[in-house]
Amino acid sequence: MKKALAVAGLGAALTAGSLLGIGPAHAESFVFDICPSGHDGVVGGHTSCPFADNVRQAYFASGGSSYVIAHSPITGERYEMFCHGNYATTFSNGRTVLATRCDGGDDATVVVW
Repeated sequence: MKKALAVAGLGAALTAGSLLGIGPAHAESFVFDICPSGHDGVVGGHTSCPFADNVRQAYFASGGSSYVIAHSPITGERYEMFCHGNYATTFSNGRTVLATRCDGGDDATVVVW
């Protein structure tokens, strides 16, 4: 089974710069593009919005588990996702949300809120 790096998020939407000192859970920082669904986003070139939609669905269906498996409609593969919370997520439009981040393999990066 291939693994994917994903980011899933759950948190209140905050205006850019209003995180009140909450920093990212890891030193690495990404800028995400919001997908058409308006409920998830991706880092350009790392994965697709259809996969991000499936990561979001799997994360919420699991009740916010630290481990989920999501299907990619692009590759036809299933990917393992390992999740952790309190990730400050910044979008290309300047919007910021506090999210849960899920990591796996294959360098896919997804946020869900």
